[in-house]
Amino acid sequence: MGRLMFKVNPVLVLVLLLAITNAIWYALYQQKQMEIRSIELKYEHLKQMFNKTILHLKELNENYTSLQLRYGRLKQAYDQLYKILEQGLKVAGLNNLTNNSSCSIVIARVGGIVEAYKMLNKSLSKFARIIWLHTSLGPQTQKLIDPDRVMSYVLSRVVGRLYDPNHPEWLDKDIEQIYVWVKDNIINSYDTYFPDIEIVYVNISGELYPKEIRFTLHREYVQNPEETLERRAGDCEDQAILVTSMLQAYLQGLGKAYMVCVVSAEYDITHCASIAVVNGTIYILDTSMEYFGKDVNAYNAIMSWLAYIDYDPQYIDMIMVINDKFYQVFRSLNKFTTWLQNMLQQKG
Repeated sequence: MGRLMFKVNPVLVLVLLLAITNAIWYALYQQKQMEIRSIELKYEHLKQMFNKTILHLKELNENYTSLQLRYGRLKQAYDQLYKILEQGLKVAGLNNLTNNSSCSIVIARVGGIVEAYKMLNKSLSKFARIIWLHTSLGPQTQKLIDPDRVMSYVLSRVVGRLYDPNHPEWLDKDIEQIYVWVKDNIINSYDTYFPDIEIVYVNISGELYPKEIRFTLHREYVQNPEETLERRAGDCEDQAILVTSMLQAYLQGLGKAYMVCVVSAEYDITHCASIAVVNGTIYILDTSMEYFGKDVNAYNAIMSWLAYIDYDPQYIDMIMVINDKFYQVFRSLNKFTTWLQNMLQQKG
């Protein structure tokens, strides 16, 4: 039998190769077009979020300006009242003229001024406590962590149920859902400047009266959970207060939840997250840094979290642990992790 001979047309081969090459390049082109479109959409989203943030900052600046003006008027009123009181007390000090009718009138008026001043002093002290509550972290932060304020959110928008010990298989998913909801719905934002006040008192006849109101500006304002939910924005401590409140609402006292703040004096930084301790497991929810972890060993859990957020343990000077009924400061990580491990072993 003779061999079949096939003659290959070089031109046809080149055309096929060119067609295949064009198809591959076109596919790559389409893929890059999709990637570019995705980047454009992300850019538009970030642009919208940036514009919203600018509007929030403008609103906060306007609120601060209004508050500053109110402070100025309050200070002027107190300064004037103090001068009147000081002059009246000098007149009232004329004890040998108490039978004089005009002096008695002056004394009566000064007494009325003193009572009015006492009432204003109480109001000012209350106002100062409110300002102090929102300008720093400490024992007062317990008042900001409030599970009752977020219970409806936990039930209707976040988890949809409360912790049920009869269904431990739900626990991991539910706690992670709290983390995911806050991470996706609360924007990381820096605090604006907020006034802090200092009241200078003077002792008059054994009573302390405010003589001067001093206020300074610093970039710190600690929000309660409702403010964070309303603004849909907050920094690490604002988010930790919200998450801790949600965890407490969800756990119903059947587990522990705390706000944990690590402080480095050398670098002047403080970072806060939330932890939950349930059934011998510790959960760490750091929504501002997008970290969620769990472990049965306290030391491993904390070290993994610190490594993720790039905090060197040797520079941490203090750890604050806070919830609505608890406040404690640890001066070393070892003491903190030992306390936490003991709580883990209590299974609650």
